[in-house]
Amino acid sequence: MAKVEGAGGTVMMPPLDVMDAGKMAVLVDPTGAVFCVWQPLE
Repeated sequence: MAKVEGAGGTVMMPPLDVMDAGKMAVLVDPTGAVFCVWQPLE
């Protein structure tokens, strides 16, 4: 998450486990756009 903040973004919700499916986080870019990222476990 340091890269997000270093690039001027904000971490709205840090990475969290979504059951046994994967991890997700909610981020905000420097212009204010909110988006999610997903990393599947498989």
